[in-house]
Amino acid sequence: IFDTLYWRGSGNVVSPDGWVLTNAHVAFFDPTGGDESLIGYFPMEWYWPDQILVSYTSDPELLPQPLYYAETVDGYSDRNPDIALIKCNWRLDGTPVQTDEEIFLEYHRLGDSDDLDYGDEIYCVGYPDFAFGGISFSSGEVTNIVSATDQFGETVRYYIGTDASISSGNSGGAAVTRDGKLVGMPTMGQQGGGGWREYITPVNLAGFLLGTWVEEAELGAPLEGRIVTEQTGSGIIGADLYILLPGIDVGEWWRWCQSDRLTEEDWSVLWSCVFARCTSGIDGRFSLDRLLPCGYEYSFVVVANNHDPMIVQDWLDIDSARDRNVTLELVRF
Repeated sequence: IFDTLYWRGSGNVVSPDGWVLTNAHVAFFDPTGGDESLIGYFPMEWYWPDQILVSYTSDPELLPQPLYYAETVDGYSDRNPDIALIKCNWRLDGTPVQTDEEIFLEYHRLGDSDDLDYGDEIYCVGYPDFAFGGISFSSGEVTNIVSATDQFGETVRYYIGTDASISSGNSGGAAVTRDGKLVGMPTMGQQGGGGWREYITPVNLAGFLLGTWVEEAELGAPLEGRIVTEQTGSGIIGADLYILLPGIDVGEWWRWCQSDRLTEEDWSVLWSCVFARCTSGIDGRFSLDRLLPCGYEYSFVVVANNHDPMIVQDWLDIDSARDRNVTLELVRF
Protein backbone atom coordinates (compact mmCIF):
# COMPACT_ATOMS: atom_id res chain seq x y z
CA ILE A 1 0.00 0.00 0.00
CA PHE A 2 1.24 3.54 -0.78
CA ASP A 3 0.47 6.64 1.22
CA THR A 4 1.59 10.14 0.26
CA LEU A 5 -0.49 11.96 2.89
CA TYR A 6 -2.80 13.13 0.10
CA TRP A 7 -3.94 9.82 -1.38
CA ARG A 8 -3.27 6.10 -1.23
CA GLY A 9 -3.48 2.93 -3.27
CA SER A 10 -1.98 -0.54 -3.78
CA GLY A 11 0.94 -1.95 -5.74
CA ASN A 12 2.77 -5.09 -6.83
CA VAL A 13 6.39 -6.04 -6.19
CA VAL A 14 7.68 -7.20 -9.58
CA SER A 15 11.39 -7.75 -8.93
CA PRO A 16 13.64 -8.83 -6.03
CA ASP A 17 15.21 -5.37 -6.04
CA GLY A 18 12.21 -3.42 -4.82
CA TRP A 19 10.55 -2.37 -8.06
CA VAL A 20 6.79 -1.94 -7.66
CA LEU A 21 4.21 -1.71 -10.44
CA THR A 22 1.07 0.34 -9.80
CA ASN A 23 -1.42 2.68 -11.45
CA ALA A 24 -0.26 6.10 -12.58
CA HIS A 25 -3.09 7.74 -10.67
CA VAL A 26 -1.64 6.15 -7.52
CA ALA A 27 1.99 7.15 -8.12
CA PHE A 28 1.26 10.66 -9.42
CA PHE A 29 -0.64 13.26 -7.43
CA ASP A 30 -3.33 15.01 -9.45
CA PRO A 31 -4.34 18.28 -7.76
CA THR A 32 -7.19 18.75 -10.24
CA GLY A 33 -9.09 15.80 -8.81
CA GLY A 34 -9.83 14.72 -12.37
CA ASP A 35 -11.39 18.06 -13.34
CA GLU A 36 -9.86 18.81 -16.76
CA SER A 37 -10.90 22.46 -16.55
CA LEU A 38 -8.33 22.95 -13.76
CA ILE A 39 -5.35 21.46 -15.58
CA GLY A 40 -3.93 24.81 -16.66
CA TYR A 41 -3.83 26.13 -13.08
CA PHE A 42 -1.22 23.67 -11.80
CA PRO A 43 2.42 23.17 -12.88
CA MET A 44 3.56 19.67 -13.84
CA GLU A 45 5.77 19.32 -10.74
CA TRP A 46 2.58 18.86 -8.74
CA TYR A 47 2.29 15.45 -10.36
CA TRP A 48 5.61 14.11 -9.11
CA PRO A 49 5.76 13.39 -5.35
CA ASP A 50 9.20 13.56 -3.76
CA GLN A 51 8.67 10.39 -1.77
CA ILE A 52 6.01 7.69 -1.50
CA LEU A 53 5.51 5.85 1.77
CA VAL A 54 5.31 2.08 1.22
CA SER A 55 3.62 -0.11 3.84
CA TYR A 56 3.50 -3.88 4.13
CA THR A 57 2.12 -6.72 6.22
CA SER A 58 2.71 -10.48 6.03
CA ASP A 59 -0.68 -11.09 7.67
CA PRO A 60 -3.58 -10.27 5.31
CA GLU A 61 -5.88 -9.59 8.29
CA LEU A 62 -3.72 -6.85 9.80
CA LEU A 63 -3.09 -3.25 8.87
CA PRO A 64 0.03 -2.70 6.75
CA GLN A 65 2.94 -1.06 8.54
CA PRO A 66 5.10 1.71 7.02
CA LEU A 67 8.49 0.28 6.02
CA TYR A 68 10.03 2.09 3.04
CA TYR A 69 10.32 5.31 1.13
CA ALA A 70 10.05 5.01 -2.64
CA GLU A 71 10.27 7.31 -5.62
CA THR A 72 8.49 7.25 -8.95
CA VAL A 73 11.02 6.37 -11.61
CA ASP A 74 8.87 5.94 -14.70
CA GLY A 75 5.28 6.04 -15.79
CA TYR A 76 2.52 7.75 -17.71
CA SER A 77 1.50 10.84 -15.74
CA ASP A 78 -1.27 11.46 -18.28
CA ARG A 79 -2.74 8.07 -17.28
CA ASN A 80 -2.55 6.77 -20.85
CA PRO A 81 -2.03 3.98 -20.04
CA ASP A 82 -2.67 4.21 -16.28
CA ILE A 83 0.65 2.63 -15.26
CA ALA A 84 3.67 3.69 -13.20
CA LEU A 85 6.79 2.06 -11.78
CA ILE A 86 8.24 3.02 -8.40
CA LYS A 87 11.43 1.94 -6.62
CA CYS A 88 11.78 1.31 -2.87
CA ASN A 89 15.10 2.96 -2.01
CA TRP A 90 15.16 3.67 1.73
CA ARG A 91 13.92 2.21 4.98
CA LEU A 92 12.22 4.58 7.39
CA ASP A 93 15.44 4.88 9.43
CA GLY A 94 17.28 6.21 6.37
CA THR A 95 19.32 3.09 5.57
CA PRO A 96 19.32 1.87 1.97
CA VAL A 97 17.08 -1.01 0.92
CA GLN A 98 18.86 -4.34 0.36
CA THR A 99 18.05 -6.99 -2.25
CA ASP A 100 17.19 -9.56 0.42
CA GLU A 101 14.31 -7.60 1.93
CA GLU A 102 11.48 -9.92 2.98
CA ILE A 103 8.75 -8.35 0.87
CA PHE A 104 10.79 -8.53 -2.33
CA LEU A 105 11.70 -12.22 -2.23
CA GLU A 106 8.34 -13.45 -3.51
CA TYR A 107 7.74 -10.97 -6.29
CA HIS A 108 4.99 -11.31 -8.89
CA ARG A 109 5.64 -13.32 -12.04
CA LEU A 110 4.09 -11.60 -15.03
CA GLY A 111 1.38 -13.28 -17.08
CA ASP A 112 0.12 -12.49 -20.57
CA SER A 113 -3.00 -10.33 -20.46
CA ASP A 114 -3.55 -10.91 -24.19
CA ASP A 115 -4.32 -14.55 -23.36
CA LEU A 116 -7.37 -13.60 -21.27
CA ASP A 117 -10.72 -14.45 -22.82
CA TYR A 118 -14.36 -13.91 -21.93
CA GLY A 119 -15.37 -16.04 -18.97
CA ASP A 120 -11.80 -16.58 -17.72
CA GLU A 121 -11.54 -16.41 -13.94
CA ILE A 122 -9.40 -13.71 -12.33
CA TYR A 123 -8.73 -12.72 -8.74
CA CYS A 124 -8.34 -9.13 -7.53
CA VAL A 125 -6.33 -8.21 -4.43
CA GLY A 126 -5.65 -4.82 -2.85
CA TYR A 127 -6.08 -2.55 0.16
CA PRO A 128 -9.47 -0.82 0.31
CA ASP A 129 -9.11 2.70 1.71
CA PHE A 130 -12.30 2.40 3.76
CA ALA A 131 -11.19 -0.71 5.70
CA PHE A 132 -9.63 -0.57 9.16
CA GLY A 133 -7.38 -3.51 8.38
CA GLY A 134 -6.81 -6.39 6.06
CA ILE A 135 -6.52 -6.99 2.37
CA SER A 136 -9.61 -7.23 0.18
CA PHE A 137 -9.95 -10.26 -2.08
CA SER A 138 -12.54 -10.86 -4.78
CA SER A 139 -12.93 -13.17 -7.72
CA GLY A 140 -14.87 -12.95 -10.93
CA GLU A 141 -14.81 -13.50 -14.65
CA VAL A 142 -13.69 -11.47 -17.63
CA THR A 143 -16.89 -9.78 -18.80
CA ASN A 144 -15.69 -7.46 -21.55
CA ILE A 145 -12.50 -6.31 -23.24
CA VAL A 146 -11.87 -2.74 -24.39
CA SER A 147 -9.56 -2.73 -27.39
CA ALA A 148 -8.57 -0.47 -30.24
CA THR A 149 -6.53 -0.75 -33.41
CA ASP A 150 -3.25 1.14 -33.42
CA GLN A 151 -1.68 2.90 -36.40
CA PHE A 152 -0.10 -0.36 -37.58
CA GLY A 153 -3.31 -2.32 -37.59
CA GLU A 154 -2.51 -4.18 -34.36
CA THR A 155 -5.26 -4.72 -31.78
CA VAL A 156 -4.26 -3.34 -28.38
CA ARG A 157 -6.18 -4.12 -25.18
CA TYR A 158 -6.56 -1.02 -23.00
CA TYR A 159 -8.94 -2.28 -20.31
CA ILE A 160 -10.34 -5.64 -19.27
CA GLY A 161 -13.75 -5.68 -17.58
CA THR A 162 -14.63 -8.06 -14.78
CA ASP A 163 -17.47 -8.72 -12.36
CA ALA A 164 -14.94 -9.10 -9.53
CA SER A 165 -15.48 -6.38 -6.92
CA ILE A 166 -12.98 -3.50 -7.01
CA SER A 167 -13.14 -0.79 -4.36
CA SER A 168 -11.40 2.55 -3.91
CA GLY A 169 -7.87 1.89 -2.69
CA ASN A 170 -7.55 -1.31 -4.72
CA SER A 171 -6.12 0.75 -7.57
CA GLY A 172 -2.71 -0.51 -8.58
CA GLY A 173 -3.22 -3.84 -6.81
CA ALA A 174 -3.07 -7.30 -8.32
CA ALA A 175 -5.35 -9.00 -10.81
CA VAL A 176 -4.05 -12.54 -11.14
CA THR A 177 -4.99 -15.78 -12.86
CA ARG A 178 -5.54 -19.13 -11.16
CA ASP A 179 -1.83 -19.94 -11.48
CA GLY A 180 -0.89 -16.70 -9.71
CA LYS A 181 0.44 -14.79 -12.72
CA LEU A 182 -0.06 -11.02 -12.66
CA VAL A 183 -2.22 -10.05 -15.66
CA GLY A 184 -3.32 -6.58 -14.65
CA MET A 185 -4.08 -4.02 -11.98
CA PRO A 186 -7.54 -3.12 -10.63
CA THR A 187 -8.03 0.43 -11.83
CA MET A 188 -11.57 1.77 -11.93
CA GLY A 189 -15.30 1.24 -11.92
CA GLN A 190 -17.72 2.71 -14.42
CA GLN A 191 -21.48 3.07 -14.54
CA GLY A 192 -23.02 1.91 -17.78
CA GLY A 193 -26.36 0.91 -19.25
CA GLY A 194 -25.86 -2.60 -17.92
CA GLY A 195 -24.95 -1.46 -14.42
CA TRP A 196 -21.67 -0.99 -12.63
CA ARG A 197 -18.57 -2.50 -14.24
CA GLU A 198 -15.06 -2.91 -12.88
CA TYR A 199 -11.93 -2.64 -15.03
CA ILE A 200 -8.32 -3.71 -14.77
CA THR A 201 -5.39 -2.27 -16.69
CA PRO A 202 -3.70 -5.12 -18.65
CA VAL A 203 -0.14 -5.83 -17.55
CA ASN A 204 0.99 -6.08 -21.17
CA LEU A 205 0.59 -2.30 -21.43
CA ALA A 206 3.45 -2.02 -18.92
CA GLY A 207 5.63 -3.66 -21.57
CA PHE A 208 8.86 -1.79 -21.77
CA LEU A 209 8.20 0.40 -18.82
CA LEU A 210 9.51 -2.73 -17.10
CA GLY A 211 12.65 -2.58 -19.20
CA THR A 212 13.87 -0.06 -16.61
CA TRP A 213 14.70 -2.80 -14.13
CA VAL A 214 15.62 -5.83 -16.26
CA GLU A 215 19.34 -5.39 -15.58
CA GLU A 216 19.03 -5.31 -11.79
CA ALA A 217 16.48 -8.13 -11.78
CA GLU A 218 18.51 -10.21 -14.27
CA LEU A 219 15.46 -10.57 -16.47
CA GLY A 220 17.09 -9.25 -19.62
CA ALA A 221 19.90 -10.13 -21.98
CA PRO A 222 22.66 -8.05 -23.57
CA LEU A 223 22.83 -8.13 -27.34
CA GLU A 224 26.01 -7.81 -29.35
CA GLY A 225 27.26 -9.11 -32.68
CA ARG A 226 28.34 -8.16 -36.19
CA ILE A 227 26.73 -6.86 -39.34
CA VAL A 228 28.49 -8.45 -42.33
CA THR A 229 28.14 -8.89 -46.07
CA GLU A 230 26.91 -12.17 -47.44
CA GLN A 231 29.48 -12.33 -50.23
CA THR A 232 32.69 -11.86 -48.23
CA GLY A 233 31.67 -11.98 -44.57
CA SER A 234 33.45 -8.67 -44.00
CA GLY A 235 32.04 -6.29 -41.42
CA ILE A 236 30.03 -3.23 -42.46
CA ILE A 237 30.90 -0.01 -40.64
CA GLY A 238 28.14 2.52 -40.04
CA ALA A 239 25.16 0.19 -40.47
CA ASP A 240 22.12 1.13 -38.36
CA LEU A 241 20.27 -1.55 -36.39
CA TYR A 242 16.75 -0.88 -35.12
CA ILE A 243 15.16 -3.27 -32.60
CA LEU A 244 11.38 -2.79 -32.52
CA LEU A 245 9.03 -3.33 -29.64
CA PRO A 246 7.36 -6.76 -29.69
CA GLY A 247 4.07 -6.91 -31.55
CA ILE A 248 4.98 -4.25 -34.11
CA ASP A 249 4.58 -5.23 -37.78
CA VAL A 250 8.10 -4.44 -38.96
CA GLY A 251 7.11 -4.39 -42.64
CA GLU A 252 4.38 -1.83 -42.04
CA TRP A 253 6.75 0.18 -39.81
CA TRP A 254 9.37 0.31 -42.55
CA ARG A 255 6.82 1.30 -45.21
CA TRP A 256 5.82 4.19 -42.99
CA CYS A 257 9.47 5.23 -42.68
CA GLN A 258 9.75 5.44 -46.48
CA SER A 259 6.90 7.92 -46.83
CA ASP A 260 7.94 11.37 -48.07
CA ARG A 261 5.02 13.12 -46.35
CA LEU A 262 5.61 12.32 -42.70
CA THR A 263 4.68 14.91 -40.12
CA GLU A 264 6.49 15.43 -36.82
CA GLU A 265 3.67 13.51 -35.16
CA ASP A 266 4.19 10.62 -37.61
CA TRP A 267 7.90 10.50 -36.78
CA SER A 268 7.11 10.56 -33.09
CA VAL A 269 4.84 7.54 -33.53
CA LEU A 270 7.50 5.69 -35.52
CA TRP A 271 10.21 6.33 -32.93
CA SER A 272 7.88 5.21 -30.15
CA CYS A 273 7.94 1.74 -31.76
CA VAL A 274 11.74 1.46 -31.49
CA PHE A 275 13.05 -0.15 -28.32
CA ALA A 276 16.76 0.26 -29.10
CA ARG A 277 19.02 1.52 -31.88
CA CYS A 278 22.77 1.27 -32.48
CA THR A 279 25.35 1.72 -35.25
CA SER A 280 28.01 -0.81 -36.18
CA GLY A 281 31.64 0.12 -35.71
CA ILE A 282 34.98 -1.46 -36.60
CA ASP A 283 34.58 -4.86 -38.31
CA GLY A 284 30.81 -4.34 -38.27
CA ARG A 285 30.53 -4.98 -34.54
CA PHE A 286 27.62 -3.58 -32.54
CA SER A 287 26.40 -3.67 -28.95
CA LEU A 288 23.09 -2.42 -27.56
CA ASP A 289 23.38 -0.04 -24.63
CA ARG A 290 20.38 -1.61 -22.86
CA LEU A 291 19.22 -5.12 -22.09
CA LEU A 292 16.43 -6.83 -24.00
CA PRO A 293 13.70 -8.01 -21.61
CA CYS A 294 13.23 -11.78 -21.71
CA GLY A 295 10.06 -13.50 -22.84
CA TYR A 296 9.59 -11.68 -26.15
CA GLU A 297 10.28 -12.09 -29.84
CA TYR A 298 11.90 -9.06 -31.48
CA SER A 299 11.80 -7.73 -35.01
CA PHE A 300 14.59 -5.63 -36.45
CA VAL A 301 15.69 -3.55 -39.41
CA VAL A 302 19.27 -3.17 -40.65
CA VAL A 303 20.10 -0.22 -42.92
CA ALA A 304 23.50 0.23 -44.56
CA ASN A 305 24.77 2.32 -47.46
CA ASN A 306 24.87 0.53 -50.82
CA HIS A 307 22.84 -2.40 -49.45
CA ASP A 308 19.18 -3.23 -49.51
CA PRO A 309 17.63 -2.97 -46.03
CA MET A 310 17.23 -6.18 -44.03
CA ILE A 311 13.76 -6.43 -42.50
CA VAL A 312 13.03 -9.39 -40.22
CA GLN A 313 9.82 -10.08 -38.27
CA ASP A 314 9.82 -11.85 -34.86
CA TRP A 315 13.16 -13.58 -35.46
CA LEU A 316 15.09 -12.74 -32.30
CA ASP A 317 13.62 -14.81 -29.46
CA ILE A 318 14.79 -13.73 -25.98
CA ASP A 319 13.16 -16.41 -23.87
CA SER A 320 15.61 -17.54 -21.20
CA ALA A 321 18.66 -15.41 -21.80
CA ARG A 322 19.50 -14.68 -18.16
CA ASP A 323 23.21 -14.47 -17.35
CA ARG A 324 24.42 -14.94 -20.92
CA ASN A 325 25.14 -12.86 -23.98
CA VAL A 326 23.11 -13.19 -27.13
CA THR A 327 25.38 -12.92 -30.16
CA LEU A 328 23.65 -12.02 -33.41
CA GLU A 329 25.39 -12.20 -36.77
CA LEU A 330 23.43 -10.36 -39.43
CA VAL A 331 24.11 -11.13 -43.09
CA ARG A 332 23.47 -8.28 -45.52
CA PHE A 333 22.55 -9.14 -49.12
